Amino acid sequence: MATVHFLTQYIWPDAAPTGLYAEHLAARLEQNGGDVRLIGGRGGYRALQRESRSRKIVHLDHYQGCPAICVKLLAEYSSVTPRLSRLHRAVR
Repeated sequence: MATVHFLTQYIWPDAAPTGLYAEHLAARLEQNGGDVRLIGGRGGYRALQRESRSRKIVHLDHYQGCPAICVKLLAEYSSVTPRLSRLHRAVR
């Protein structure tokens, strides 16, 4: 089975809904023998200290703003998107 990469702006230990959903999907695929990578930024959406569901997590460094301010959120998203794209091209 090919390696599956889940790309999301916020990832463990953050508790953003998109990151949690990606973790649940990754955990299920790993249980069924899949090779999975969770890839995301280091920004903070919803702080929560918890154990990781996956052993294979890649955190990307990028600009980190305050999610409550839309302009900063756009800047953070704009910063992480090209890094995710470069990583995606590199792992093909």
